[in-house]
Order: sequence, then C-alpha cells, then structure tokens
Amino acid sequence: MLVAGASGVVGYAAVKHFIAESGCDVVGVSRRMPLDLDGAAFVSVDLNDADACRAVVRAHSDVTHLVYAALFEKPGLVAGWRERDQMETNLRMFANLLDPLVSEAAALEHVALLQGTKAYGSHVRPMKVPAREGRSDRREIPNFYWNQEDYLRSKQNDKAWHFTIFRPVLIVGYSQGSAMNVVPAIGVYAAMLKEVGSIALEKVRSSEETGVVETPSGDCAMTDGLSNPAGMSNAGVMDVAPEDGSAKDAPMPRRAKAVQIWN
Repeated sequence: MLVAGASGVVGYAAVKHFIAESGCDVVGVSRRMPLDLDGAAFVSVDLNDADACRAVVRAHSDVTHLVYAALFEKPGLVAGWRERDQMETNLRMFANLLDPLVSEAAALEHVALLQGTKAYGSHVRPMKVPAREGRSDRREIPNFYWNQEDYLRSKQNDKAWHFTIFRPVLIVGYSQGSAMNVVPAIGVYAAMLKEVGSIALEKVRSSEETGVVETPSGDCAMTDGLSNPAGMSNAGVMDVAPEDGSAKDAPMPRRAKAVQIWN
C-alpha cells in the first residue's frame, strides 16, 4: 500500500492503521517525515516532482492500493480554494503519482481519494444537509476536487482496478505540525480559558434555539446547543479550574465558547 500525504491527519492515521494489519506492507510518502510510523517504510518526496514520483513507483512497483490524502493549500480558507494555481497544483501532484502507478504497477487494485464537503460548496455558501453524492455536488463552483476526480475516472476507464472517493465533514486526529488538525486548536482554547481562571457553566436558563446559557452572575457563554449530552451531569455543570483553586471566584469570561468533550 502506498499512502500519499503521510504527514497529514488522514495519511498518518492510514499508515498507522494498515501497518498494524497482518501481511500489509505500507509505504508513506510526503515531503516531511512523520515522527513515528510504527515500522512502515517512508520516502520523502515532493509530489510536484514528476521524476521523483516515478522513481518511487518504480521502487515499489508491487503496490496494490493507493491512499491519496495529499494536499497543497494556500493561505485563506475560502480565497485559496478558488484560485486557479491551487487547483492546477493539486491536480499536478495527483497526476504525477497516479500516472506511473497506472502504467507500472500491474497489481494495482484500488485507489482511495480524499475529498470533503467543499465538493458541496460549503466554502462558498451554506450547504443543504444531508448532502448526497450526485445530488448535492456543486460542479459549477471551480474546485480541484473535480479536476482530480475527472482525471481519476479517465485513467480508470475499464481498467481492472477500482476507486473510492471519500467526503467526510470533519476528521479529528493526530498529526504534528499539520494545519488541518483541529485538536491543537481546541487544546489551546481550553488552556486559555483555564488561564483566565475558574470556569463554571451553570445551566440556569438555556435556549435550544440560540445555544446561549446564562449564569447567575448574568454573564453568558455559548454552548454547542446540546442539552445534557452524554457524560455531563444532570445539572449541566462543567468546572475547569486551576489546581490550586486560586481563581475560584473569578468571573466567567463574557461570550466564551464552551468546548464540551466527552466519550
């Protein structure tokens, strides 16, 4: 198995998962080497370099599966995705790896391509939920997803191998140094709240429509809109305070967002 984007959230998880499977040999490729791949092979390669990609495939011509989770992204969550050079770069990276695989990996069986809800235009305008493939696709909005998908379909064209395209809403996982990993952002936010002092969310009056919780002091906090989620007490109280209790009576920050994490 060849995993492109091995240093990212999805690619890293794929490498760690499949290397644990009996009889599965895994090769991860990315520019930056992940810290620990549990014994999986790794090749540092820039997918913009067609010759380098061809060399990787020639060295591993027995590849049966490709997981493509690599991404080139520019600053600006919305603007970058609508720029032509970003689309061209992502298509080129994909083609540089897929082309030699199709021509030289005779045992190729399956290609997994990662997309997301931007296929439904979520980065441009609100999307209808639930979204459905073939019904909610926004092909009128330029997106490198369509470039890659069309290219993949043209290469498969009655070949013996197959492909799957994934469109997850959000993936949370581990990946050091990855801008796509939401876990550090949540951790930083929680640390900031703890630094402010004692935080007690006392559910006195709540509105399911607005998700606003008012505390006895009159301060407000935004919640995720869930009432009494699994793992929370019946009173809906969540305390996060310094261990020394020094800020026990500190007021709640106004308009703070409450991040509720439970199993």
